[in-house]
Amino acid sequence: IPVVLVARSSDGISELRNEIVDRGGKAFATPCDVSVAEEANALARDVLDELGPVTILVNNAGVAPSMKFEETTDEMWRETFSVNVDGAFYMTRAFLPAMLASSPSESTPPMPPCHVISIASTAALEGFRFTAAYTASKHALLGMMRALTAEYKASNVIFSTICPGFTRTQILHEAIQATMARGKSQEKAEALYAMLNREGRIIEPEEIAETVYEIITKGNME
Repeated sequence: IPVVLVARSSDGISELRNEIVDRGGKAFATPCDVSVAEEANALARDVLDELGPVTILVNNAGVAPSMKFEETTDEMWRETFSVNVDGAFYMTRAFLPAMLASSPSESTPPMPPCHVISIASTAALEGFRFTAAYTASKHALLGMMRALTAEYKASNVIFSTICPGFTRTQILHEAIQATMARGKSQEKAEALYAMLNREGRIIEPEEIAETVYEIITKGNME
């Protein structure tokens, strides 16, 4: 299956694309700001023209500012929703029509379902201190995915949401730095986030990838 990697810049995704190609896969690295509707629409048109309908869409873009509520600025609030909610909305809206059009009729042989998978967070299920914007945005993302599940339950598209705990990503690195700025050592800051996970440890990115694979091969989960 060809993989289209998307990010605001090609710096990180070009390296990943090369790794996939070196292992015998087919991948493309495409800069796109998913928080801009026009860019998401243009990406969908280009992918459809070059590769055909997308069968798997993973909404993984995200930002996670950490700030006291009374110090949260308008710009921080809007940027968080722009990436975490608007980005998933624009990308799903852009790619969904081709997915629905590729759904088989009752007279055609069964075919594997299409998937829209959004990476939310445990913050979509509960609240954490100093993360009002992030928590609100992830609740909104989960709500959108639940609405899509209800709206398109008769289609060949499965909508799934993954709600992992704190995962070893750039977002967590920035959160740890913000915690350290409030007086914690790096060791104590990392331990704090690990303790908040039900696993009692930081989750590795590969674990999220494995969950995505399980959804695609075994069915949806929320």
